Amino acid sequence: MKKNEYGRMFLVGRLILAIGTAGLGLVGLVACDFIGPWEPVPASIPLHRVIAWLSGLVLITCGAGLVGRRTMHASALVLALFLLIWVVMFHGPRVTVEPGEVGRWLYLGEVLAIACGALMLWATPGHRMAATVARLGFALSLLTFGASHFAYLKATAGMVPAYIPAPMALACITGAAHLAAGVALLSNLLPRLAAALEAAMMSSFVLLINVPDVLSSSTSREAWTALFAEGALVGAAWIVAAALREPAAPK
Repeated sequence: MKKNEYGRMFLVGRLILAIGTAGLGLVGLVACDFIGPWEPVPASIPLHRVIAWLSGLVLITCGAGLVGRRTMHASALVLALFLLIWVVMFHGPRVTVEPGEVGRWLYLGEVLAIACGALMLWATPGHRMAATVARLGFALSLLTFGASHFAYLKATAGMVPAYIPAPMALACITGAAHLAAGVALLSNLLPRLAAALEAAMMSSFVLLINVPDVLSSSTSREAWTALFAEGALVGAAWIVAAALREPAAPK
């Protein structure tokens, strides 16, 4: 793939991440609430609705900032740090309490993946250490995606549209693909190819599952939230794929 094609991939990823992020913020802002399992803030927290509103405002502002070239790096850094606060303060303790509950790892992984996509956007091209951290964090997230496919195999197969044959086999194949991509990124073995294939697979999930869900239930807050969350994941995946370089072959 030529350099300008990767540049377009990077741009597309950035714009999709912007839409997904701003969309999540808008959902939270309209509802004056946190965005479901992706932001599991206890209802007992003081000023719960006010903080939820502020969270939505931050996401909208970051999403808008990702669109402009002059503001995208600062917005990406703020978004990455903001989402990492979710991971450390909310998802981390939930996983610690029930480390065997794969669903909690899944939502931690999804938030971490979006954060790593934003971090990769900020890190490209001048911050190599941060880019490495983003690659490794994104890789770990993919492992949680793959594990969730097998832990909830029937539920995953149930999400496959009825017109697609062998849903159980497809759930296993896509779960294995998540795991393979995660291992490739961790080991830095063909990381760009692995990330690009992962991004393409995630994109197909959004087109085949999330978009029809919204079209069939346009007033459902859960459907819109899932669409924007999965869309942000797709944007992050394309950013990671475009930013990575294949390791040079030994001479």
